[in-house]
Amino acid sequence: MSVLTTIELKQLAGRKNGETGGDWSNTLMKPIYIEDGDIVSLDKVFIDSTSQNTNSIYVKNDLSMEFNCMIYNQNITGTQKTYGDVSAVDGEKYLMCSVVSHTPSPGSDLEEILTVSFSNHIGGPIPGKWGGFSLKYSYLDATGTLAYWHHTINTIDWRIETLTVPISVIAKKNTFTLISPSVDDMYNTYNTVYGGVVTGAVTASNVYTPIIVKKTITLPAGNYDPIYVAKFITDGLTRNNRNANNPSKAYIPISNEFLFSSDGLAPGTFFINCETAGGSFQYVPVNSGDPGMWIGTNQFALQYDNEQHFYFSDLHIPIYSDNGLKVCQFIPLVTTGDFMPVSSAGGVLIHSIRCFDKDTDHIPFFEDTLGFNMGTITPSITQTNTVIQVIESSVPILNLINGVNFTQGLISLDMGIQKNLSSEICPSTASLVNNIQDQTTPIYSQSISGDTKATNTGYYQVEINSVFHSTFVGDKFQKTNISGIVSRYFTQNSYTSGSSDSSIPYIHRGQPTQLKGFGVRILDSNGNLAEDLNDDNTVILRITKPMKKETK
Repeated sequence: MSVLTTIELKQLAGRKNGETGGDWSNTLMKPIYIEDGDIVSLDKVFIDSTSQNTNSIYVKNDLSMEFNCMIYNQNITGTQKTYGDVSAVDGEKYLMCSVVSHTPSPGSDLEEILTVSFSNHIGGPIPGKWGGFSLKYSYLDATGTLAYWHHTINTIDWRIETLTVPISVIAKKNTFTLISPSVDDMYNTYNTVYGGVVTGAVTASNVYTPIIVKKTITLPAGNYDPIYVAKFITDGLTRNNRNANNPSKAYIPISNEFLFSSDGLAPGTFFINCETAGGSFQYVPVNSGDPGMWIGTNQFALQYDNEQHFYFSDLHIPIYSDNGLKVCQFIPLVTTGDFMPVSSAGGVLIHSIRCFDKDTDHIPFFEDTLGFNMGTITPSITQTNTVIQVIESSVPILNLINGVNFTQGLISLDMGIQKNLSSEICPSTASLVNNIQDQTTPIYSQSISGDTKATNTGYYQVEINSVFHSTFVGDKFQKTNISGIVSRYFTQNSYTSGSSDSSIPYIHRGQPTQLKGFGVRILDSNGNLAEDLNDDNTVILRITKPMKKETK
């Protein structure tokens, strides 16, 4: 009969040797001796791989998320407005902007970024293709505010040697800077050579710049269910904050960066038609003490659906009827006499989302983990010269696409159908003014969420550094410290575990020796330290001493 000794090598009781959870060491209270013929084998192993499970989001360090948003107002009522270059209600979107007086001269501190260019890296790691990624830049806008710009390079056939992307961003000179990906990453990962930007002079006397409203929330380090992440972000964005940094200084019942009153806006705050550049207005109370108008959005909701997609369901404030129902209004167009359906009173447009932690200034969390394409959910801006308030001005025009970079109440083909016995009769527009509209057109991510890193291993190697050695040989390697091969499987919020059938046993030969210190590392199937493991890892070793034969 054999004599068994069991040794626990538990990470939480030992010393962590690195940033990853799969690297630690243990020291026994007193040494254990092994003699000739003793067998050291893996009995059980518990690998804390919950952070790599499907539908699990792993956050290594506390993650700060800075939401930078532009504010627009739907021109559906003339209350408290002073119009310039536009005469009345038109139902279009007007972007909240500040104006900067500018002298178009060689000494101007502004420049317009006109184009950015790229070329293919022939013979790179993706033969025949290049591109296929989104870029992010930072710059100081005309007011000196730090802002960001995104665009996407689709996958391109290698026969297209160069690509020039029009930009049209007005920035302080020499501040337009590439943030991600790096030039090296473009070259080595995306087969792309970065060609830099081309700039031009700003010729307008007034420059209208979108006012960027921002809010930062921090997601603590941990392993999360996607539904929790969506709720956490939504709660953070909609939480009231007594010290909210919004553009209005007047008292309002709530205090949030993305919803505020038109009272107290700075005198230089203009709302510019960002769809046609056709005019502007300012909020000016008709009488002193008149209540302000709501600006921004009363909902900023990120959600997660059963198809494993994240989506922004509401980035707008609905139009409400007298009894509090969400409705769609039909705005008469003066120029044509037609009616235009409008289903929001205003909202926010995402200008950029910057994610960072204590180690890294740019983490593509919304792109790589949540699956959003920042080059499409952030509307592109084109600066256009026009006359505003009788002055040659540069104003922003936005490429706005419903359900891609802004949300609103759903405007469907079914909206005009009366749900009664006269359903076959086309109703008058007046009878549709209070058409109830509960659904929205959300902005969906473009990929299914899952692991924060691609699964690159079918099994784990358990490496134990001590005085005993077992040989593990492949076609291109030979290792002497691998004590077990553990098959990987996925069960949500569970562990990867193995038993004695995972063991590569060691049989001691020669003089007795003592076991006291152990260094343990969990490797992937390529022999590299496994990433994104948590700290609750345990290896159980068993020492089997054969019974010695009695001598007569």
